[in-house]
Amino acid sequence: MSVLSEAAITLFVLLLFTGGTESSIDSCPASLTRNQFLQEFGDYCFQFIHVEKTWVDARKDCNHRGGDLVQVVDLDFQKFILNTLREVLHWDRHGVWIGATDHDVEQKWMWVTGQVLNWTNWMPGEGPQHTGGFLFAPSHESEDCAQIRLDDTLGRWHDYRCSGVGVHYSYICQYFKPVSTGQATAPIGNGQTTGSATYPPHIPTSGIDMTTNQQIVQTSRPVTSESVKFSTEHLAMSVLQGITLGSKRLQNDEKADD
Repeated sequence: MSVLSEAAITLFVLLLFTGGTESSIDSCPASLTRNQFLQEFGDYCFQFIHVEKTWVDARKDCNHRGGDLVQVVDLDFQKFILNTLREVLHWDRHGVWIGATDHDVEQKWMWVTGQVLNWTNWMPGEGPQHTGGFLFAPSHESEDCAQIRLDDTLGRWHDYRCSGVGVHYSYICQYFKPVSTGQATAPIGNGQTTGSATYPPHIPTSGIDMTTNQQIVQTSRPVTSESVKFSTEHLAMSVLQGITLGSKRLQNDEKADD
């Protein structure tokens, strides 16, 4: 097989693979404004909101947009957030709300999705280690909501009051990338359907709505894109095998002619 043929096959397969796992903001929900404040990482899209609100109002805004406050689930995620804020957007706010709270059960910190915090980046004495101040204060004064502090070199997390005077900060909304289906589909759980893309639900799997104090229960599970990725990869491998077989036959024919 000629060098040109090998290069063509390699390029073709790369295009197929990358087409199945989009990595640009083009794969973000169509309703989101395309600008420097919209970023993507893994299976999610993020809006970095410069306007300052309380945690409660920030979450309301994210929900209204079709997402929720960001869940920083591991070190890579934390690095992405800090790099975007500092190096890409040159953020000039010191505090950035994230979707962690212990409003339901004091000292039991959960993500807004209802998941426990398996990885954290708390400042010593903050979060579960909080030892003073508002620990036994009335609920409206408790420091039940988390934020990343950019005036901390390591971007560690601090707990603050969720609402009230003097606790207005910027925030980050997180969204699932739409799962392409190729045709219009009915909503899944509380998911939204727009054209040929289904958006997984964003409402927490459990928790308390702090605006109404009502229990929220959501049992549906987000749709993943694994099946879409598998189909694309399987197609790529099939095409590669077909091209390789055709090239071998062509080589054999050329040898026979010689």
